[in-house]
Amino acid sequence: VPELAIAVHALARGRGCGGRLLRALLDEGARQGIARVSLSVEFDNPAVQLYRRVGFLPIARNGGAWTMRVDLAALPGNG
Repeated sequence: VPELAIAVHALARGRGCGGRLLRALLDEGARQGIARVSLSVEFDNPAVQLYRRVGFLPIARNGGAWTMRVDLAALPGNG
């Protein structure tokens, strides 16, 4: 399962940039035939809510972080 790592510059946060970037990456992954994508995120990172909205689910804890995974075929528009 490929692991995704993205970042949004502090001045661009809260403007939808991260959501658009994440969706574009997931759409491209689905287009290329990737079935699932994972990521790691600290518990207190506000991006956890974005990842959950997009469809990522926590599958493991590692110290102070979640490992989260999404099934790309289950996302709207990718079935």
